Amino acid sequence: MTEVQVVLVELSGILHDIVEGIVDAQPDMRVAADIRDAGEVPRSLGETGAQFVIWGIDGDVAEFYPDVLDQYPRVKVLAVQNEYHHALLWEMRPTPARLGELSPDRLVAALRTVGDA
Repeated sequence: MTEVQVVLVELSGILHDIVEGIVDAQPDMRVAADIRDAGEVPRSLGETGAQFVIWGIDGDVAEFYPDVLDQYPRVKVLAVQNEYHHALLWEMRPTPARLGELSPDRLVAALRTVGDA
């Protein structure tokens, strides 16, 4: 089984702790990088080879950071909106998949879709 490498981006407070705990609790996943500055995402993806990004952002990742999706089209991006109740899964731009209300089980299921590409 391939280990899923996850980069956390601009997650704050309790949301950060919850997401990190969920990822770390999975035997086939690990947090490869924890980034506070979105400008570091491309460098981090290049260094870690991560397949998944969980991004605390309001709005459309494709609108704000198209270079990340263009440069790393096979990386999936889970955008967690600042209200922390809903999320969008971005893969192979511009195809978002609405995940609905975010829960630990939905987060783990979304991360496991890495092998579906």
